[in-house]
Order: sequence, then structure tokens, then C-alpha cells
Amino acid sequence: MMGVGLSQSVSWTIVRCADHFDADLFEDIAAKTYGPRMATFTSLIMLLTQLGMLVSNVVLLKTLVPHMAQQLLGRPLPAIISTSQTG
Repeated sequence: MMGVGLSQSVSWTIVRCADHFDADLFEDIAAKTYGPRMATFTSLIMLLTQLGMLVSNVVLLKTLVPHMAQQLLGRPLPAIISTSQTG
């Protein structure tokens, strides 16, 4: 419950800052509150966050798609797309 409250509080703070500064991006909010160096830092952090999400989605799909395909087809998959170490 505490995590939900904290997340909601931070979200509303970002919304209020965006309204106050008439900003559309996290980088714009950072630039207007902390300066251009923090805007660059925010851009870097956003890029790293997106890269992490991309990697986690690739790992998730590599894990789930072969299992779903095998269930739908009802037979073992070829080695190149199987769930083995080489697939």
C-alpha cells in the first residue's frame, strides 16, 4: 500500500510540474527546475530505462513464445526456436 501511495504522489507531482511549466517531456521539467545539465541526465536515464524494458521484453518473449507455440501446435518445436540452450 505504501508503494501505491508513493507512486501516486510522485505521479501527481510530475503532473503539477508539467502543468506549471507547460512542459510535455520529463527533460523539459528537469531543465526548467534544475537546469540544462539535469535535462541531459534525465535524457540519459530515460534512455537506459527504455533499454532495460526492451531487454526484459525480449527475454520474456523468448521464454513465453516457444511454450505458447508448442501448446498451440501440439508437437515439439524445431531446435532453433525451442526452449533449449541452443534455441
